[in-house]
Order: sequence, then C-alpha cells, then structure tokens
Amino acid sequence: MKRENILSALAASDIDALVAVSPENTYYSSDVPILTQKIIRDRLAMVVWTRAAEPVWILCTIEEAQARAESWIKDIRGYVEFQTSPVELLADVLTERQLTRGRIGIEKRYLSTHYWEELQRLLPQATFVACDRLFDKVRMIKTPEEIVILREAAQATDRAIRKGFESARLGHTERATAELMGDELRKGGAENVAFVILATGPNAAMAHPVPGDTKMEPGQILRTDFGGYFRWYYSDLARTAICGKPTAAQREAYEKLVQVQAEVIQAMRPGVRACDLYNLCKRRFGEVGLTFRMPHIGHSIGIDIHEYPMLNPQTTEELQPNMMFAVEPVHRGTEGLYHIEDLVLVTERGPQVVSRSADWEPLLTIQ
Repeated sequence: MKRENILSALAASDIDALVAVSPENTYYSSDVPILTQKIIRDRLAMVVWTRAAEPVWILCTIEEAQARAESWIKDIRGYVEFQTSPVELLADVLTERQLTRGRIGIEKRYLSTHYWEELQRLLPQATFVACDRLFDKVRMIKTPEEIVILREAAQATDRAIRKGFESARLGHTERATAELMGDELRKGGAENVAFVILATGPNAAMAHPVPGDTKMEPGQILRTDFGGYFRWYYSDLARTAICGKPTAAQREAYEKLVQVQAEVIQAMRPGVRACDLYNLCKRRFGEVGLTFRMPHIGHSIGIDIHEYPMLNPQTTEELQPNMMFAVEPVHRGTEGLYHIEDLVLVTERGPQVVSRSADWEPLLTIQ
C-alpha cells in the first residue's frame, strides 16, 4: 500500500522523478530501516522513484546485504564509502532514466548543502524542486498496518507510564521513576526508549528536562512526556500527577485541562482544518481561565515524532480518515507545567482515543 501511495502522488504531480533521502522516507519507500543512515548522516541512502520503471535503492555497500535480504525493491545499487559519492550514483541513475533535463523532486529539507551543490554540478540542466511536502502528504494517511503499530505502541507507553507513576512514592527521584518506565516500555514491546522527559519540583516548569536526582515532595507536580521506538515508529504520550494531596487549585487546573483536551478531540472529524482545532483550544483555554502559550497543540506522528500536519494556527490541511494525532494541550501553573497528551485516530464515525490503558481523568496522586 505504501508503494501505491507514493506512485499515486508522483503520477498526480508535475515531477518526473522522486528521490527519497531522509531515513524516514527511505524506510517508508523500502520497508527496511537502515540504522546507520540515522547516526552517520554522510552515509546517504536514497530511493529513486519514476513513473515508468521500478524504483532504485542507492545505499552504501556496507548496508547492501540487509537491503537485498529484507526489501521488496530489487534494483539495489551500492557505492563504496570514501571512494564513490552517493550523489554520483544518483546522477548515474537519473541519466540512465534519460532525466538529465528532467524535473526532479528531492528532499531539500534533508539534503546537505555539500551534496546539493555536487548534484547541481553533475546534472546542471536538470530542475530540482523540493518534494518534502509530497512525502508529508503521502505519510499523513496511515495504512492499516501503521495504525496497528501506532495503537499498540501508544497502549504500551501508557501502561509503562501508569506503572511508573503508581510505583512512585514521595522521596523517590525522577531518575528512579524514569528508569522503571523505560524497563516497562521495553517489556511492552519497544526496541528502546526514544526520549524521556520526567520532572518534578522546579524542573517541572521546564519544557524538556532530563530526569535527575530531584526528589518528589508534597505539593509538587510530577510530569512526563515519554516515548519509544516500536518497529521504527514512535510513541509519544504525556501525563501529569500531583505529589501528595492536591490543592483545590491544582485539581481544578488539571480537570479544566482534561476538559479542554476532550473538547478538542471531539471536534477532530474529517473536513475540520488543523488550524481550527488550534483556535478552538486557544479559545477554550481563555474561557476556562487556563494559560495558553502553545505554538501548537499537537502533531501527526509515525516514522517521525512530529509529522505533518501540525495542529498550529498556520496549517489549513483538513483532517481525513486514518490520520493519527498526538493531542497535547499544556497549561503553565505557578508550580510548573500541566501536560497531557493522547493519540487520536480520525475516522468517519468520529475520533478514537487509542492511547488509554487506564482512566486518566481523575487526577493521579503520588503518596
């Protein structure tokens, strides 16, 4: 289905060839994750799509065995690292396809200036245009297989957070709870933890603090924003609890945040624009007396952590069935950030929250 999605997008465009360069889009194109493509940025891997021929996968010979064993793509061409530039091989493929004067779509957001200048020197008569948004739009509608992976990942992540929060006690450190959550996440099927933000005390006022030795004390917020890798797809959830007995103001702030998130989610139906959801959230924050400072209130998610479309004031993309969003309103209280985040599937019958393994509407307390 991914292959058909890419070919349909290419056929509907004014592009003669489409070149996937980023780890996310080469994985989407080939169904094979190349680990070093993420951690060694010069070691390019590219999938070249044209209308009239099968795709070509260009990658380092070090990774060729895995590609041939695991991918459906048959035309695989390797370059010897430090001897041949991957862009030279790309130019050869485009020349072979008689596209030296063609209109070539390539991921300009990812390709480095070094490789970009080399490509222009090798194919001076070709026209290179950005195809980043084309790939964004292909990936924004999830396949049935992707929906299963993302749903299972969200459930496992929620269980890991719940276990960590329910096991936490006053006097425990941020690090201890974060480590327990990581262990539970891997038990739940994650290859690894992608990120863990977990904070209490003064750290709870920061957006992305690293868990440390700060201890949980009465009256403080305990907040996490946590995710893992599941078959190269991300999970991303946020939860908030109170250490000790919550004050009336703390309970009220949390309940209002839950209420606004629920209203935004209920509005997530096909045809609604992403910016309209942002504006709804902003308006409801003001009406219930919460502090609104968010540049976005959520994002699509999949192979990448922040995928298109973003739920921000600039994005006019309309929601469609089988889009999936992490919806994450944040309120800044005097003692720190109140943050909740859930995974939502857009369907013709209405939105489905697919990230709840437990009931988070009642405010959880750490005793």
